[in-house]
Amino acid sequence: MSGQICFVAFISPYSTGRNFARQIHQEAGLNFAEVYVSASLEVCESRDIKGLYKKAREGIIKNFTGISDPYEAPENPELNIDTGVLNVEASQNVILNHMAQHGVLVPRHGKRVVESLIKAPTEAEAHEVTGLRHIELDEHGVQYLQTIGDGWAFPLTRFMNEIELLQVLHMHTLQDEVGKRHLLSVPITLHVSAA
Repeated sequence: MSGQICFVAFISPYSTGRNFARQIHQEAGLNFAEVYVSASLEVCESRDIKGLYKKAREGIIKNFTGISDPYEAPENPELNIDTGVLNVEASQNVILNHMAQHGVLVPRHGKRVVESLIKAPTEAEAHEVTGLRHIELDEHGVQYLQTIGDGWAFPLTRFMNEIELLQVLHMHTLQDEVGKRHLLSVPITLHVSAA
């Protein structure tokens, strides 16, 4: 298992196909959640910018799901999201909450590594900085620093050392201080000159 989360959006009108997808996931020991986006036919037609429903009703398009072809609604989906009632953000929150409750999404570890990279320093901080050793960062280095600072490269809290770089290059994971491995396949290193 690679730790990837896949969202598959299909018009899947028959229960046999959906049940088969569930079965092969269960046999492989993988999580599976059926999400029924249950917008009414009227809502779907009102959103049809290509006019496909109109063409289906006129007989131009044959075997169109919900018009000239059947749709078997899921009997026991993990989630039922009525997008005729819920807006995009609310629908997204239902899915994210479900994933968090079932351990698919793990909460971020603690707070950000740094509060912000774009806040103005206090007078004391500005004075302290003048006496510190420093290196110049190019745009690439600044982007990596922001990635580390925002916590997106957890468990990294700084640029990688040689051992961490080898872990990431060869195993696509990075070990934290308690020995747990975290998926990470991007080498986040800093190029420095001899000086």
